[in-house]
Amino acid sequence: MLMSIYTSLNIVQEVDQRQAAILLTEEVLLEALCFDFVIESPHAELVELFETCESDSEVQEYAWSLAHDSLSPSFIPPSSVVNFL
Repeated sequence: MLMSIYTSLNIVQEVDQRQAAILLTEEVLLEALCFDFVIESPHAELVELFETCESDSEVQEYAWSLAHDSLSPSFIPPSSVVNFL
């Protein structure tokens, strides 16, 4: 029984070590490939736009929804949303 617990702990520890090694390797690989996972959010620009321009609250709601939906990979780029307004 005690040996079984010891073996289980070793397996868990080995899995944790391998997981950490895989994550580190992935990070190094992505950095080497110049992979930049930064998502530009259009919401900050919309807030500035809403503060500087007076517009109907319904228009603001539509703009906010469109900006939010633009974060979907299959939708249009966030910069196009702000330019559209």
